[in-house]
Amino acid sequence: MNSEEAYTADSPGEVLFQPRQRLPFDVEILQLGELLSRKAAEDLWKLQRIHFNALMLIESGTSSHYVDFEQYPAKAGHLFIIPAMHVQAFAADRRLHGSLAIFTQSFLEYRGVEAPQVLEAGLSLLRCEPLIVLGTASFTLARRAFRTLTEYQALPPTRYSIRATVAAFDLLTFTLATLPEVAASRWTHDPEDGLTTEFLTLLETHFRTEHHANAYADLLHVSLRTLDRHVVKARSITPRQLISARLLLEAKRMLTDEDVLIKNVAFALGFAEAQNFSRFFRAHAGMSPEEFRRSIEEGN
Repeated sequence: MNSEEAYTADSPGEVLFQPRQRLPFDVEILQLGELLSRKAAEDLWKLQRIHFNALMLIESGTSSHYVDFEQYPAKAGHLFIIPAMHVQAFAADRRLHGSLAIFTQSFLEYRGVEAPQVLEAGLSLLRCEPLIVLGTASFTLARRAFRTLTEYQALPPTRYSIRATVAAFDLLTFTLATLPEVAASRWTHDPEDGLTTEFLTLLETHFRTEHHANAYADLLHVSLRTLDRHVVKARSITPRQLISARLLLEAKRMLTDEDVLIKNVAFALGFAEAQNFSRFFRAHAGMSPEEFRRSIEEGN
């Protein structure tokens, strides 16, 4: 399978996972040099929402990478962790070499049935910050794990090579999850406060339909004042601000697909009127949805 088959744009802002027919699961490892030198690499410069999880290790080169509208440096020893449905883009200079492992959530859950520890390790990775800077020892371990998966996936498909590929994926997730830099990123990202954790879990499930903090307080069976106190202490931001930030991020992600009408973005995010959505977007982004979409078309 070549890079173009594995990483295929379904529409201007959406990238789907295209599995190899000979493999019974959705995991693939690509080489960045090959991916970024392909004829259609210009598509990778544009912000696109990926429908799979991505683990990317930079081994050489200097560039930058965009994740959810933030620009991060990209150079040797940098590990990017990008969960499904996030938006990403490569910089146009394309001076990067390394590995990109991609896998679907269904594959991760399938592995979890046989080995719950694999699911736990994978989910812990997906709770980390997008960029993790690895030290020399961790970089060596990560590079070895990526290369093991590369070697096994290059074998002709047989019962044993397929099992070896699955084992190599498990090795990769376990290796990355136990690196000290990854653990530190996860601890920073995860709040220690239990009520805040419950709120964030509910927010991810209900943000499209529940836009008011008091609705989450009711679901958690606490007062709004109590919820405010816990969330502000854990995150230095109010529940209302977190709700608005999550709505804005999802709106931006959806707007990267130029085929989706703005009014449909509004309805999908629970706004009864497109005008209400436009007012919300302008208040929090400093520009209209139309202006934001034009800014994407003009460059990252």
